[in-house]
Amino acid sequence: MLAPLVLVLMLVLGLGAADPAAAQYKPNPNWKIAFVRQNDLWAMNADGTGQKQITKFGNVTGKLSWSKDGKRVAFVRQGEIDAKFPDGTGGQHKCYDFYVTHLDSAGKEFWWYMTDNLGSNSPDWSADDQLFVYQYDLAAAKANSILPEYRIYYRNWDGSIEKSLAPANAAPGTYMGLQPSISPDGKLVAFIYVEKKGKRATDMRDVGMVIEPRTGITRSEAELLAEANQFPNAGGPAFSPDGTTIAYIQKKPEDNGIYLVTVATRTKKKIFTPSDGLQLRPSSISWSPDGQWLVFSSYDGNIYVADRNGGNLKQLSFGGNDYFPCFTK
Repeated sequence: MLAPLVLVLMLVLGLGAADPAAAQYKPNPNWKIAFVRQNDLWAMNADGTGQKQITKFGNVTGKLSWSKDGKRVAFVRQGEIDAKFPDGTGGQHKCYDFYVTHLDSAGKEFWWYMTDNLGSNSPDWSADDQLFVYQYDLAAAKANSILPEYRIYYRNWDGSIEKSLAPANAAPGTYMGLQPSISPDGKLVAFIYVEKKGKRATDMRDVGMVIEPRTGITRSEAELLAEANQFPNAGGPAFSPDGTTIAYIQKKPEDNGIYLVTVATRTKKKIFTPSDGLQLRPSSISWSPDGQWLVFSSYDGNIYVADRNGGNLKQLSFGGNDYFPCFTK
């Protein structure tokens, strides 16, 4: 048995104090994880038990986001525009809008529109429930559009305010962004910067992550490009609950894994590299409410959790059809 004085010294100096993230995964019973299974919204306890289907739409896809009370989930549905032009040309392109549903409405199909412009995707619900930040393809409703024009937008919960983060005088096809995440204090937005240099799809590329004020982009395209190149091939950025750190998944197969970025210093560190045969999907990663765990999915359709140091990997689902997991706040 340790003498009282020794024990006091250990506590004061931090010796022997356990890092919460170093322990095995034992989630709070109140935590939930929403996810997409076979193009519908599902939810489960954070330990993988109690899996329950919420919708029966068959066209749910993409990032999910919870309300702060853990009772509602924002989700995306996918459609298609099928165009047949007078000259015999035409084709199909995908379109999206996002919605909100109550989890206790499972089987009742109770939901409501948040957007109806056919171009809204990847919603992130602010920590205070007051607004959404999302990507909006301004060309989505144009049957003859050649290329998408992705902008980062935000709108109030009641739809009373809707604004683009791009400067007011931004030309079409400039300041393009994808997969936004809003900081807990609502002041910053992290997103994937998209560069377009021509009129073909091959002339567009997702460069990397940038961080800008939620009230509007203040830097030039060149300055954004420079920061994006510091975090190249990032996917699905997510602010930690305390706002100090951003997690993202590196998309390149040769460097696939999880990175953490310190917001204040813009420094990054790779914390997790998957084992051979496991490749992480870059579209979504989510923090546990205590900021100690990260949940994500793989290309083979399973959900995993690891601690913020990249250790204690645990598989939560095994069906091979599960994507876009998201912790409650």
